[in-house]
Amino acid sequence: MHGDDAGFRHIFDAYYPKLSLVALNLLKNKEDGEEMVMDVFYKVWKKRYALEHVENFETYLIQSLRNHIIDRKRKKVLLMQELEAIPLETLGSTEQTEGEFKELLEIYEQALSKLTGKQKEIYLMSRELGMSQKQIAASLSISQHTVNNHISTSSKILKNEMGEYYKALSILCIFLPYLK
Repeated sequence: MHGDDAGFRHIFDAYYPKLSLVALNLLKNKEDGEEMVMDVFYKVWKKRYALEHVENFETYLIQSLRNHIIDRKRKKVLLMQELEAIPLETLGSTEQTEGEFKELLEIYEQALSKLTGKQKEIYLMSRELGMSQKQIAASLSISQHTVNNHISTSSKILKNEMGEYYKALSILCIFLPYLK
């Protein structure tokens, strides 16, 4: 690659499939993997004039991808650790005590018991595990439309069952790992 578009295009076409496969194997998520691969190619493009010394470009790209994925995972771990270090009572309103969150949790769990098994499974995958509808659909071998229907129906049931407490559900989902 001599800093030209055609050279970069040739490298992209030659290595994109292999890097995507490596990313998929490491992340187990196609969308995240494609994002990571594109980030690596973006960095390569930005540094294209400094890469003349690279002897084995495939090895360089794969190692760059691995390093990028490791960096991203480290940042996620650090973010999680920072959240865990924050005392519960300092988050959100100072008027809400841990006891109030536990009461809200009980109301939430009672409302969850009104869902069918499949509705509850899909709702929890979405809200508590943070999975996208596409990921849930792939995981359960069902259509995204079905996932969307289950989430919509579940949300309506929870809203009806939780009443005024439903508004606090998004906050509760943030704290669930600390309350259970």
